[in-house]
Amino acid sequence: MADTELLHLTSSSNGRVSGKSWKIAKSATVRSHLPDGVKTRNWEARMEQTKKSLAIKKLEKEMKDEKAAEATRCVDHLINSR
Repeated sequence: MADTELLHLTSSSNGRVSGKSWKIAKSATVRSHLPDGVKTRNWEARMEQTKKSLAIKKLEKEMKDEKAAEATRCVDHLINSR
């Protein structure tokens, strides 16, 4: 047993070394799902756009409510006139 020599393996920075020379080196995945418009615009511009869209939605809701009220008023008028 004194005749056997220990074979020292070279270590890499990542630990084990793959014997597959065709494998690409792994790198961190870029996980940015934000659209470019969001990345480039500032916070105030985005909040201004949000306020405008909320105002538009509120106006649309009011218009729909008025239309529904008018429809129910017409139906009630027809029912009461019989």
